Order: sequence, then C-alpha cells, then structure tokens
Amino acid sequence: MRATTVFGIVATLFASVNAKPHGACGCQINTDGALDDDTTKTCCKRFGGTTSFLTTSRNVRFAGEYATEIFADGDSLLSYLDDVVQKAANLGIYIIIDLHGAPGGQQEDVFTGQNAKPAGFFNQHNFGRAKKWLAWITDRIHTNPIYYSMGIIEVLNEPVSRHDKDNRYPTPGQDPGLIYQFYPAVLKAVSDTEAMLNVSDDQKLHVQFISSKWDSGDPLSTSAIADDALVAFDDHNYIGGFLNGKCDCFISILLCLLRTGHIA
Repeated sequence: MRATTVFGIVATLFASVNAKPHGACGCQINTDGALDDDTTKTCCKRFGGTTSFLTTSRNVRFAGEYATEIFADGDSLLSYLDDVVQKAANLGIYIIIDLHGAPGGQQEDVFTGQNAKPAGFFNQHNFGRAKKWLAWITDRIHTNPIYYSMGIIEVLNEPVSRHDKDNRYPTPGQDPGLIYQFYPAVLKAVSDTEAMLNVSDDQKLHVQFISSKWDSGDPLSTSAIADDALVAFDDHNYIGGFLNGKCDCFISILLCLLRTGHIA
C-alpha cells in the first residue's frame, strides 16, 4: 500500500460530457468555451469583484475564469488534473481521486455533471462504462510518475441513499446492483489492471467505497470487499451543518464517536 500523510485532496472527474452552468449568473458554456445559443446576449462575468454584462455573439470565451474552471471536456481536462496532481505531490499531499459523476448520474444532483431524474447510473451498460474508466485511471496512475503521491481511488461519490428526500432509494437498478454487482466488479478491474502492470504490493492502490453510514448499502456485505485488506471506506459526513458555531472540541469528539461506531 502506498504511504500516507496527514493531508489529502480529492481530485474529482466527471464521466459526463455535459458542460455545467456558470454558477454566478446562470450562463451556459459549451465545452469548447463558446456561449450557448440561448445565452448569446447579456451574460455576466465577474472581474476583480465587479460585474460586467456582455452583449456577445458565439465563441466569446471567458478568458481568465474559464481557464481555471473545471469542465468535463475530455483530454484538455487531463492536463488540468495532471497539473493539480503534480502540485499536490510537490507539496507532499496525499491524493485521493474519486469518480464524482458517473455515467447516467448516480444521484439526482448536478454535481454528477448532469441532472438525471431519476438517477440513471444503475444498469449494466453504465456499470461497464464506469468500470472501464476506473481501470483506465488505475493504469494512468501507475504509469505516470507524477501520480506518485496518489494512493486511493474512490469508486463512486454519493450514490442515492435512504436519507435522500422523495423516497429516491433505491433508484431503478440500484439494489442489489450497486453493492453486489458494480462494487465487486470494480475492485476486480483495479486488481486485474495492477496485476497486468506487475504492481508490487507496497505500491497497490487502496480502493475506497462510501461506507454503510451513507446508507446506500453496506459494501462489506460482499465477501470480495470484506476479504480485501487494502480496501478503504469513506464515512462522508457533512458534519458542520448542525453545529451553529459550537466549539471545535465538539467536532473532534463527534468524529471520534463516528469512527469508532459508538453513535450511528
């Protein structure tokens, strides 16, 4: 297993090819940087804290801000990821990469790069697409030296869970597909890729699953995951929302209780 430090970053990638709206003012930008047809007039941009309104035609680029934004635009995104990984490695930061937006969307939320209703990830076709990508990024991590501080690959961010509103869980195909089909298949795909590359045990990646505390099923209910000593689990607790300014010591105590299983 790869050595760890006390720091961590998550570099997130979108499997979707959808552009996302510009959050400050709702402008839709195509993946080539051009304004969408419906928003070619009066679109806003922030420059140094001031807001400018632009009347424009197609192919107007938001030069400074677009250059630093993360869009799901294929190969050009990889150079951005490489830069982030290289900088993190130079600073001694341990890196976790997760599949943040799965094909078809694993949640009814735009963080997936789309806004599927219901979430459309949970079928064999999309499982296969995600598995292929996770095997591919595993190969890239082991064959590209700038990824030397990358030690964990998280299989899937925030799938539909029992704590979601509107009784979303389980969304079509999720139960038992996620836990009993997709998770073991991905673990095998990563392992097979590392075997093909003759990766030594001390350099193998930890494969991370969102834990049972997320309430979308228990990865440990499958023997393939339960019997693998290198798997990791993500509690994924949004701990700050209810604190309302309470002291940091409370956070520390709560984290300890959560990690040791003394509270659900």
